[in-house]
Amino acid sequence: MRATGIVRRIDELGRVVIPKEIRRTMRLREGEELEIFVDDANGLIFKKYSAVEELKDSATEYAEILHDMTGHTVVITDKDRVVAVSGDKRSLYLGKVLLNRFERAFSSRETLSLSDKDSISICGEDNKEYVGQVIVPIISRGDVNGAICIMSKRSPISESDIKVCSSAALFISMRV
Repeated sequence: MRATGIVRRIDELGRVVIPKEIRRTMRLREGEELEIFVDDANGLIFKKYSAVEELKDSATEYAEILHDMTGHTVVITDKDRVVAVSGDKRSLYLGKVLLNRFERAFSSRETLSLSDKDSISICGEDNKEYVGQVIVPIISRGDVNGAICIMSKRSPISESDIKVCSSAALFISMRV
């Protein structure tokens, strides 16, 4: 743990304000869920809660199944980073922080089917080798919790691939 040098008081209702600089750096938004831990030295640790990351093992299995069914690279994300990958360039994506452009795909709350010219870079990698990309949001209880992204090197994504991906996103959203 590293100190920030910022000191805050607890108010009469037990609230502490997290400084704007830290909220911006940690990508904390209003309404965001935090997990609270107590460490061995009686320190408090706040961690962003990710329901999709809690399902990391299952998400990895879903990514493998989707890759086997479609033959495409599959990336499953929470709202901030890549949680599971199957297919090409696993080490390039896994655990990486999402770019803001990819996060904007969440705001549409709809399936995005993109050609190579429109594709959205997930975490700064070059998407030029992919000819098609589909991003399906994982929505649970009205909130976007992440997305499933499939990317194809050989042909545009088919309607059946989109339906399989949408079904997987729906299934994950029921477990979140």
